[in-house]
This record gives sequence, C-alpha cells and structure tokens, in this order.
Amino acid sequence: MITVTYKNVLKPSKKQDDFMDWLKIHWPQQQQWGAKSVKLWNTREGNRRILFCQYTVENIERWTEKAAGPSAGNLVRSLGEVVEMDKMTIKISVPQSENA
Repeated sequence: MITVTYKNVLKPSKKQDDFMDWLKIHWPQQQQWGAKSVKLWNTREGNRRILFCQYTVENIERWTEKAAGPSAGNLVRSLGEVVEMDKMTIKISVPQSENA
C-alpha cells in the first residue's frame, strides 16, 4: 500500500478536535477516492499546532486525480478553515517491490 502523509499547521484558533470534526465529515469522500485507513499524530517538538495525517491508499494516481479535481473543492475549502494551507507539506511513500 502507498502512504500519503500531510504535515498540517493548525490555525492559531484551531485545535486537533477541529481537524477531527473535519475528518469525520470528509472521510467517506476520501474512502471513495481509495483511502483505506487514516492515522493522526502530533510532533514531539512541542508545537501542538503541527498535526500529521497519514492515509493509506490503494492507487496514488486515483488519489491525486480526485484530490486535485473539482469534486474536492468543498473538502479543500473547509480544510482551509482549520489549517494554514500555505504551510502544508505532503510526502508520498511507495513501498519497494519485493522483486527489486
């Protein structure tokens, strides 16, 4: 499986619970895009505004197509109310083939 990890910076007035509320609303849509699981954690650096969100996805092409497509508009807009979009980073990890 492929993992897509988002490093989010919560807006100063927002808490992890606000992100969880956003995720509860949008998780069904993300599952339609191919997400199989999601995991959240905070950094140990002491900055509680940094929140990592990692999705396990079946097909990275489908995930990126849907995440960048018109159907993602409401999801992205509402996420922008919780996190600082200009500070978000994304890391995609693809497991090496066992036959490599």
